[in-house]
Amino acid sequence: TPVFKNGRRPVPYALKEKIERTIDSMVEKERLEAVEHAEFASSIVPVSKPDSTVSVCRDDKATVSRNVETKQDPLPRADECLVPICGGKESTVIFQQTKDE
Repeated sequence: TPVFKNGRRPVPYALKEKIERTIDSMVEKERLEAVEHAEFASSIVPVSKPDSTVSVCRDDKATVSRNVETKQDPLPRADECLVPICGGKESTVIFQQTKDE
């Protein structure tokens, strides 16, 4: 079921015009569609880019993420991996070489 979150996240005043330009550009390129009334909505997260433009991202934390059912297999703990090989006769050392080495 669609979720409508009407709690707008405040955006810095200095970014407002850039955000509006970005959204207008997305509508012009048909990446977004302007509507009178939305069935669902999410807050946006503006991200300043190095070229001084703004990327507009959707904040799914309060809408989509709460309604997604995921099954995650937890990563095994170190002891769960190491106990089965205790008493072994061979071992391997794995390391990552840095740029300075």
